[in-house]
Amino acid sequence: MTKTLSAVLATLLAFAGVSAPVAAQQAQPLDRIAAVVDEDVILQSELQRAVNNIKSQYAGREHQLPPQGVLERQVLERLVLVKLQVARAESSG
Repeated sequence: MTKTLSAVLATLLAFAGVSAPVAAQQAQPLDRIAAVVDEDVILQSELQRAVNNIKSQYAGREHQLPPQGVLERQVLERLVLVKLQVARAESSG
């Protein structure tokens, strides 16, 4: 009886171990690289957060913002400049 129960539990654990990584892979969306700055990257999610932050600051005044594509490019340029400044500061000590 104990051997049978142990065998059943081992089989269930084996199936759980195989199916869990597959489910985890399907649940996680991949993030894309928006830009490479020296040895660092800016992820698409970082860019989107920064764009959303700008849009929230201009709530009610959206007409003052440039079109979406222009806004994204400007925000990305700013993020690149910040990464370069941080890298330069770190290398200077």
